[in-house]
Amino acid sequence: MEGFPKLVPAFTIRMQTAPQLIMGLSYLCYHSTLSATSPETMLTSFSGPAFSNAVMAVGPIEHGTVKSVPGYGAEPFEGEVVNGADIFQVDALFRSVKLDFRAVIKTPEGHAVYFTFLGFIEGNEDTALILKGDPNAKSSQWGSSFMSGTFETGNPKWVGMTNKVFVGSQRLIKKPDQPLVVEINLSEVTV
Repeated sequence: MEGFPKLVPAFTIRMQTAPQLIMGLSYLCYHSTLSATSPETMLTSFSGPAFSNAVMAVGPIEHGTVKSVPGYGAEPFEGEVVNGADIFQVDALFRSVKLDFRAVIKTPEGHAVYFTFLGFIEGNEDTALILKGDPNAKSSQWGSSFMSGTFETGNPKWVGMTNKVFVGSQRLIKKPDQPLVVEINLSEVTV
């Protein structure tokens, strides 16, 4: 069918996180009836404002890498995540996590590229245990977290990246006594 977007595999991103910084309760723009009988109906019965009891936290990135997949682009891209954080909001029942990620990537030549994405993590047992810091937490699987994002740079070599939209899937890799690793596979949206 004509005009529908296609996905072209583009980048793999791996980042190691530092311990989360819990900011506290957050007011989300959910609307629900004040007469709701449970948190489940409160977030799905739309009619007026309500406090969501979401917790806002920041997940600082200690370091990471961004690499283009073989065959993507005219020239391979590689960079190191030198500064970044994921600001996320977790609903009180761990059913959904909203992501707002921003980072600076530095190429081996010293060029800076700004990367940002918005997305979500579906609440399930694996992600809930990871986000709660449970020592028995296991890695999450592909398919429970998606995002869309863009790159920005003024460098002529990579400026073409700024006119593209990317979508991705992420998983959280948790190993005993090791920092959490976020792995993202990004694809370029094209027609």
